[in-house]
Amino acid sequence: MICSANELQAALQKAVRASGVPNALADEIAVAGAWLAARGADGIGAVLSALEPALPACATIQGDPPEFIDTRVVLAGPSALDLLAADTSREIALQDCDVPLLLAGLAAIRSEADGVDYRIYHHGVVQSTESLAELSHPDLLTLTAVAATESAGSTEAGSDIHVDPDAWQHVLSLAAAMYVPSSEQSRTAGAGAGLLDND
Repeated sequence: MICSANELQAALQKAVRASGVPNALADEIAVAGAWLAARGADGIGAVLSALEPALPACATIQGDPPEFIDTRVVLAGPSALDLLAADTSREIALQDCDVPLLLAGLAAIRSEADGVDYRIYHHGVVQSTESLAELSHPDLLTLTAVAATESAGSTEAGSDIHVDPDAWQHVLSLAAAMYVPSSEQSRTAGAGAGLLDND
């Protein structure tokens, strides 16, 4: 199945919000998932994996320099990147990271937005998106930031995103929880389409 980046991002955003993730984080997770998918990685699978099992109330962090414990990327990834944006001289440790591929997507979109090169290391070796896709719950990842260089650039995005139909249906089933049930009362209150296209 083929979809556009905008279509995929909107569906992921609803699915992540329906899973109880705060809106601002859901937006960032959806953009990262679509970014990965547009470059041939399993962005949908990364997002869905990050939502299961149920998320804790918040990320667990300790120490100085900061270290995330039992890292759930949906919560800890954006927080770790925020800490680095505030002080790029630090490095952030992430123990037992659940979905390293999603962390790669988050780091990539933040790199493009911040003009900073966020790098992810495993056992002292910088990791590519492809190598992070192969890792499953690595014991320790380290996140750092350096000034972006002229040669640094993201991989090209494809115009058409090929998605697995079963994964797409799973995303749509999660997203459906965000819809208002159809009833006379909901229509009277303004839900649903109007009579004109620009209602």
